[in-house]
Amino acid sequence: MLNRLHVTGFKSLRDATVEFAPLTVVFGPNAAGKSNLLDAVQVLSLLGTARTVAAALEDPAVRGRPAEAFALPAGGLAAWHQLAEARLELAADLALASGDYRYRVEVGVEPAAGQLRVTDERLTSLTARGESKRLAPRIGRDGDHLRVRQRGSGGHPYQEQLGLGHTLLSDGRFAGDQYPEIVETRAELAAWRVYYLDPRTAMRQPAPPREADDIGPLGADLAPFLNRLQAAPEHGRCYQRLQELVRYLIPAVSAVQVELDQRRGVLDLTVVEGGVEYSSRVVSEGTLRVLALCALAVNPWRAQLVGYEEPENGVHPRRLEQIANLLLDVAESGTQVILTTHSPLLVRHFAEARRQDPDQIRLLAVHRDRQGTSFEPFDDRDLFLDADIDDSLSEPLAAPRLETALARGWFDA
Repeated sequence: MLNRLHVTGFKSLRDATVEFAPLTVVFGPNAAGKSNLLDAVQVLSLLGTARTVAAALEDPAVRGRPAEAFALPAGGLAAWHQLAEARLELAADLALASGDYRYRVEVGVEPAAGQLRVTDERLTSLTARGESKRLAPRIGRDGDHLRVRQRGSGGHPYQEQLGLGHTLLSDGRFAGDQYPEIVETRAELAAWRVYYLDPRTAMRQPAPPREADDIGPLGADLAPFLNRLQAAPEHGRCYQRLQELVRYLIPAVSAVQVELDQRRGVLDLTVVEGGVEYSSRVVSEGTLRVLALCALAVNPWRAQLVGYEEPENGVHPRRLEQIANLLLDVAESGTQVILTTHSPLLVRHFAEARRQDPDQIRLLAVHRDRQGTSFEPFDDRDLFLDADIDDSLSEPLAAPRLETALARGWFDA
């Protein structure tokens, strides 16, 4: 579980600290930096598992180019390219089976050349279960080198020169019983999933059968995932549960079907509504989003952490309470959930649920100014709940020039 994340120099997160619960709801106006938090979680996961830093920042699941991951100086992109080096840092406190650990990684880039490298990395034990004293850093810096220590070995630590193109945590050579903390941390980060669903394109494209244990960050593997789920006898109950959830959230839908078109070798995903079959190419975006959410809820190969962007998109407001309850069920079943939203109704549902179980849910209001994005715990006082939520989700017309333009009718049709 991710307990805490400190981010510096990443997009609008110039210096931000966030503490998480089993379910964390991040809400605020558009362009406040909500999605950048999910990006930071995704990048941390990839830095700990990808073959190179470049691959981590260029992954299709990460929005933008690698250079755009770094916070811009006051002079913007032109000033950024004049820098000798730019850096970003991600530091996460993780609660794992064997104890609590902190993993910190710093990445540098030469803007003119675009070369990415690891400028610092550290994996330390905060509290290791069964240990009488705190362990020495498993990964740590010693001068201009990074050292990796084996557990229970009297030999010399393995060391590498600073400036590698990959993290030592992602290095497959450090495996087995000699590096249990590294193996466990790597496995934790590998089990994180962040979703930016694309129901306009990716979720409608035909896909061949494959062993998908997830719908993919854009939802492009929804059909292969459902096909695997219905084809596996041991997971038949999961597929049945998905059908029940879809009918509960969209009563007009009576069935979801996946069939192989043997001539084309691709899977056809159809939704039966009012007795008529509709292909995934023509069903609504909201229906595809609900399908994806239900797939996450019943996934037998569930992730340790799920980041989800704006689950309210394309969903009727009357269904938001059921969506909130579904996400609560996912969190209660052992998968940590981080979601962003700008829906007052969804925030109200989670605020009401938190009164029943305050340790399960954390509400964070997002703000952005010239110093960057910040996250503040939300105090859901009964008397002012609606007003406080609306205020946190609204964005004042901060620029006088925009106010003047509106007053003069420059944007009128």
